[in-house]
Amino acid sequence: IVTKSEENNRVSIESELRLHTGDMNRSALTSKPATEVLVEISKILLLLGIEVNQEGYKLQCVRNSTSTAEANQQGDLKVIMNDLATRHEPLLNQPIYGHPSIDDGQRIEFMIEICRFQNLSGLFSVDIQLVNEADYTAYQFI
Repeated sequence: IVTKSEENNRVSIESELRLHTGDMNRSALTSKPATEVLVEISKILLLLGIEVNQEGYKLQCVRNSTSTAEANQQGDLKVIMNDLATRHEPLLNQPIYGHPSIDDGQRIEFMIEICRFQNLSGLFSVDIQLVNEADYTAYQFI
């Protein structure tokens, strides 16, 4: 049973979402609350070593190039060793890369946004937009 305040909160959140345009992709549909979906997606992206910045109901996502990741890894070795000695929480994962035949390790930028549908209350779309001109096969790997 949904209370009146829960219903009002859901309607308020839906009004903040951008209206989905274009074709409907069944695999990108969800009826879960938008905030819950963003949390789940963020967790997965962080496990993949992708930097995530949330702006409302959008996630700005970046996977650094292999050369940037290697430089950061070498430069942060002392910091990592100190963290291992003093912390008990997991470190951020390094980005993952596909086989060189499908992923040349370049920087990839994309945006994920939760959108609503005009006349379908409670149904949302997870829209992914490519931001930079990286090779499309690298996006497919992610």
